[in-house]
Amino acid sequence: MAGSQLKTKIYVLATCQSQRVRNMERYKNLSGQSNVVAYELAHGSISVEFASGTYRTYVYDSIRPGPVIVAELQRLAVAGRGINSYISSVVKSNFARKY
Repeated sequence: MAGSQLKTKIYVLATCQSQRVRNMERYKNLSGQSNVVAYELAHGSISVEFASGTYRTYVYDSIRPGPVIVAELQRLAVAGRGINSYISSVVKSNFARKY
């Protein structure tokens, strides 16, 4: 791969990641104890950003962990309370991807 093509791919990736962060909604964290800092809702999925950890953003979708759990994650995210506990106790490592 030529140097200019590599630079273009890196720029596009950085731009996409930057736009993804801008689209995320700040989590209200009404309890004040959550490790969740932001989320992004989409049809049939939710991306959740955590304050710490090797991977900060996790995606949950209709395939994994499934539509019922995704709907509850979306509800908790909008409510601003309980999403971190729900992920820790129910969802655990049942996510579609992380980055």
